[in-house]
Amino acid sequence: MCNLFLADEINRTSPKTQSALLEVMEEGRTTVDGITYQLPQPFTVLATQNLYGSAGTQLLPDSQLDRFMVRLSMGYPSLEDEIEILKRKSQENPLDIIRSVCKPQDIIELQKQVDQVYVDDKIYNYIVRIIHKTRDHELIQQGASPRTSISL
Repeated sequence: MCNLFLADEINRTSPKTQSALLEVMEEGRTTVDGITYQLPQPFTVLATQNLYGSAGTQLLPDSQLDRFMVRLSMGYPSLEDEIEILKRKSQENPLDIIRSVCKPQDIIELQKQVDQVYVDDKIYNYIVRIIHKTRDHELIQQGASPRTSISL
C-alpha cells in the first residue's frame, strides 16, 4: 500500500481500471478479487494524461475529473530549460535525488490542526459564492462542484 499513487497516462486506461481508480479516490479503499482493502491515510492520487485525440486516449468521465483538486497544464519548456533538462538527465537519475520531507503521520497531524481552525460563516458564504460563479460564467464549460468547495 502507498500514500501517494501516480496514475501515469490516466486517459489511456481501460474503463475497468478507471472504475477501480474511481473507487480508490472516492472511498479510500480498493477491492481485489472480492476482498476490500482500506488505503492508508493520508492518501493522494497524482495523475498525468496525454492530450485528448492522441492515439489510444479517451476522455475521462466527469465523475473522475471531479475528484482531482487541481489540474495543471505544464506546456513545453523554454529552449534553455529543455537544454538544462537534457544535461541533468545525462548526469544523474532525477529519482535518485528525491528525498522524503515528512512522514505520513506528520500530514495527518497537520490535517487535524487545520480542522481546529475557526471558520466564520462569512468565509463559507464567500467560498460557495466563488464556486457558484464558476457555474454560470461564459468562459467556463463546466463549473466547479461541491467537492471543490470542500477542497477549499
